[in-house]
Amino acid sequence: AMDRDGNGNVTVEELQFGLSQGGNLQFAKRTCQMLVNMYDRDRDGNINRSEFASLWTYLSDWRTCFESHDRDRSGHISRAELKDAIEQIGYKFSGPFYERLFKIYDKENSNQLGFDSFIQLFCELHNLTEAFKRKDTSRTGQATFQYEDFLNAAYTIHE
Repeated sequence: AMDRDGNGNVTVEELQFGLSQGGNLQFAKRTCQMLVNMYDRDRDGNINRSEFASLWTYLSDWRTCFESHDRDRSGHISRAELKDAIEQIGYKFSGPFYERLFKIYDKENSNQLGFDSFIQLFCELHNLTEAFKRKDTSRTGQATFQYEDFLNAAYTIHE
């Protein structure tokens, strides 16, 4: 069970420990913090049972996406596989931007992304997209930002 202390809530540390058990998946504390931030609806810094159920569904769906694009079953995603995964969910970026994304999340310079990095990328992409949508009210793919608004949008990756 994720709730190691039995208090009915899961902390970032408990989530990290739980997700890293029973397999070769290692989740960074940063990834777990992002997940808790996304699903902690009552903003108490932990996730309760209901919030955890939503988080688990989210992770399961992304695991399915990850595995469906990991064509060689290596447990990692290549550049081409990442591009396909991003495009499957509806994003379309330039070749140089895909390359930039890959380099940012390939922290070991191994030319592949594990599930943890894959989750980080999509959490951050989601947060940035939501921040952009708040300014792109006509849904044209263009928005006007004041500098501080831009910074606030950019820093949503930490929420």
